Amino acid sequence: MKNIGFLVLFLTMLGCQTKKVDIKNLDKNGPVIIQFARQACFGKCPIYNFSVYENGLLIYNGERFVEKEGTYYQVLAKSTVDSLVNTFETSSFSSFSENYPTDKSAPSDLPTIELSYRNKKGIVKKVCSKE
Repeated sequence: MKNIGFLVLFLTMLGCQTKKVDIKNLDKNGPVIIQFARQACFGKCPIYNFSVYENGLLIYNGERFVEKEGTYYQVLAKSTVDSLVNTFETSSFSSFSENYPTDKSAPSDLPTIELSYRNKKGIVKKVCSKE
Protein backbone atom coordinates (compact mmCIF):
# COMPACT_ATOMS: atom_id res chain seq x y z
CA MET A 1 0.00 0.00 0.00
CA LYS A 2 3.04 2.21 0.38
CA ASN A 3 3.13 3.16 -3.28
CA ILE A 4 -0.60 3.14 -4.08
CA GLY A 5 -1.03 6.86 -3.42
CA PHE A 6 1.94 7.82 -5.55
CA LEU A 7 0.81 5.45 -8.30
CA VAL A 8 -2.72 6.85 -8.38
CA LEU A 9 -1.40 10.41 -8.30
CA PHE A 10 1.06 9.69 -11.13
CA LEU A 11 -1.50 7.92 -13.30
CA THR A 12 -4.08 10.62 -12.84
CA MET A 13 -1.63 13.36 -13.73
CA LEU A 14 -1.07 11.69 -17.10
CA GLY A 15 -4.57 12.56 -18.23
CA CYS A 16 -4.61 16.26 -17.33
CA GLN A 17 -6.25 18.93 -19.44
CA THR A 18 -7.63 22.44 -18.94
CA LYS A 19 -11.15 22.58 -17.52
CA LYS A 20 -13.10 25.18 -15.57
CA VAL A 21 -12.67 24.65 -11.84
CA ASP A 22 -13.13 26.84 -8.79
CA ILE A 23 -10.14 26.75 -6.45
CA LYS A 24 -11.50 29.35 -4.04
CA ASN A 25 -14.94 27.73 -3.64
CA LEU A 26 -14.28 24.01 -3.62
CA ASP A 27 -17.98 23.20 -3.15
CA LYS A 28 -18.58 24.45 -6.70
CA ASN A 29 -16.51 21.58 -8.12
CA GLY A 30 -19.06 18.93 -7.24
CA PRO A 31 -18.50 16.26 -4.62
CA VAL A 32 -15.16 14.70 -3.77
CA ILE A 33 -15.26 11.23 -5.30
CA ILE A 34 -11.84 9.91 -4.20
CA GLN A 35 -9.78 10.78 -1.14
CA PHE A 36 -6.45 9.32 -0.10
CA ALA A 37 -4.48 10.18 3.02
CA ARG A 38 -1.22 8.83 4.34
CA GLN A 39 -0.52 9.86 7.92
CA ALA A 40 2.54 9.89 10.18
CA CYS A 41 4.52 6.99 11.57
CA PHE A 42 7.27 7.05 14.22
CA GLY A 43 9.92 7.72 11.56
CA LYS A 44 10.13 9.68 8.33
CA CYS A 45 7.12 8.26 6.51
CA PRO A 46 5.70 10.55 3.81
CA ILE A 47 2.64 12.49 5.02
CA TYR A 48 0.32 13.65 2.25
CA ASN A 49 -3.24 13.52 1.00
CA PHE A 50 -5.14 14.14 -2.18
CA SER A 51 -8.74 14.54 -3.28
CA VAL A 52 -10.34 14.10 -6.69
CA TYR A 53 -13.52 16.06 -7.33
CA GLU A 54 -16.31 15.03 -9.68
CA ASN A 55 -15.32 17.70 -12.23
CA GLY A 56 -11.73 16.42 -12.38
CA LEU A 57 -10.08 18.81 -9.92
CA LEU A 58 -7.23 17.03 -8.15
CA ILE A 59 -5.83 18.69 -5.02
CA TYR A 60 -2.61 17.34 -3.49
CA ASN A 61 -1.30 18.42 -0.10
CA GLY A 62 2.21 17.32 0.85
CA GLU A 63 2.93 17.84 4.52
CA ARG A 64 6.23 16.20 5.54
CA PHE A 65 8.88 13.89 4.14
CA VAL A 66 7.60 14.28 0.58
CA GLU A 67 9.31 15.62 -2.52
CA LYS A 68 6.79 18.48 -2.84
CA GLU A 69 5.45 20.11 0.30
CA GLY A 70 2.45 22.39 0.05
CA THR A 71 -0.82 22.36 -1.83
CA TYR A 72 -0.98 21.81 -5.57
CA TYR A 73 -3.83 21.27 -7.97
CA GLN A 74 -4.32 19.84 -11.41
CA VAL A 75 -7.36 19.24 -13.58
CA LEU A 76 -7.83 15.70 -14.83
CA ALA A 77 -9.28 14.81 -18.19
CA LYS A 78 -12.84 13.45 -18.06
CA SER A 79 -11.56 10.16 -19.49
CA THR A 80 -9.12 9.85 -16.57
CA VAL A 81 -11.84 10.52 -14.00
CA ASP A 82 -14.09 8.00 -15.77
CA SER A 83 -11.28 5.44 -15.72
CA LEU A 84 -10.69 5.94 -11.99
CA VAL A 85 -14.41 5.60 -11.26
CA ASN A 86 -14.56 2.45 -13.41
CA THR A 87 -11.61 0.98 -11.50
CA PHE A 88 -13.38 1.47 -8.17
CA GLU A 89 -16.69 0.15 -9.51
CA THR A 90 -15.21 -2.99 -11.09
CA SER A 91 -12.91 -3.77 -8.14
CA SER A 92 -15.85 -4.30 -5.77
CA PHE A 93 -14.32 -1.65 -3.52
CA SER A 94 -17.63 -1.34 -1.66
CA SER A 95 -17.25 -4.92 -0.41
CA PHE A 96 -13.76 -4.39 1.05
CA SER A 97 -13.34 -4.58 4.81
CA GLU A 98 -13.32 -1.16 6.50
CA ASN A 99 -10.07 -1.84 8.37
CA TYR A 100 -6.87 -3.67 7.47
CA PRO A 101 -5.40 -5.79 8.75
CA THR A 102 -8.72 -7.22 9.80
CA ASP A 103 -7.25 -8.92 12.86
CA LYS A 104 -5.73 -5.68 14.30
CA SER A 105 -2.20 -7.14 14.07
CA ALA A 106 -0.49 -4.18 12.38
CA PRO A 107 2.79 -3.05 13.93
CA SER A 108 2.38 0.22 15.84
CA ASP A 109 4.93 2.01 13.65
CA LEU A 110 2.97 1.75 10.41
CA PRO A 111 1.33 4.93 9.14
CA THR A 112 -2.44 5.05 8.90
CA ILE A 113 -3.61 5.05 5.31
CA GLU A 114 -7.17 5.98 4.37
CA LEU A 115 -8.83 5.60 0.99
CA SER A 116 -12.42 6.58 0.33
CA TYR A 117 -14.61 6.49 -2.74
CA ARG A 118 -18.02 8.09 -3.32
CA ASN A 119 -20.04 6.10 -5.83
CA LYS A 120 -22.56 7.45 -8.33
CA LYS A 121 -25.38 6.96 -5.80
CA GLY A 122 -23.56 9.18 -3.28
CA ILE A 123 -22.58 6.34 -0.95
CA VAL A 124 -19.09 6.75 0.54
CA LYS A 125 -16.95 3.72 1.33
CA LYS A 126 -13.81 4.23 3.43
CA VAL A 127 -11.03 1.70 3.83
CA CYS A 128 -8.40 2.30 6.48
CA SER A 129 -5.19 0.58 7.49
CA LYS A 130 -4.38 0.38 11.17
CA GLU A 131 -7.19 2.43 12.69
